[in-house]
Amino acid sequence: FFPEGTREFVGRTPVRQPKGLDLAEIKLMKGDRAGADEMAQKALAVNPNDPQAHYLKARIAVLDNDPDSALDEFNQVLKLSKDPRTLAWTHIYLGRMYDTQREPDRPRAISEYKAALAVRDARPDTKLAAEAGLKKPFAAPKREHATSDEEDNEPIDPTGKKEKEAYRPK
Repeated sequence: FFPEGTREFVGRTPVRQPKGLDLAEIKLMKGDRAGADEMAQKALAVNPNDPQAHYLKARIAVLDNDPDSALDEFNQVLKLSKDPRTLAWTHIYLGRMYDTQREPDRPRAISEYKAALAVRDARPDTKLAAEAGLKKPFAAPKREHATSDEEDNEPIDPTGKKEKEAYRPK
């Protein structure tokens, strides 16, 4: 690759340290909802129109069984975000919320799953989750042998990998 006698070498590029909302996402993945929420609140104090902060708060509200707040935050994401992945997953979350309400609204859920596909996020997990929602109503996974304390502290995977695994054919 290099002419003989050259002593040049390729150095490693430094690993980018997560900061801001990336750190909040890590906190949420590790189950620290309060820490993630605090960081999202700080981001919104600086920029009330930060779509990623609203998206993070919406997912925290889902985990906290606060569907009204989640719905408000997801609607803010739809107004503010331009990121196809965030928009698609927002529609998927909304579809799942409509599927799991006390009185499910299947037509509205189907509309959200179709909207997720229309966004055209290129990642396969998004398409898989939206198509699964179209085929049958979403049902929250059953937790075995979990105490209420364990349920409150269970980490989530904001990357969607768990969603992908949930829809993998067996």
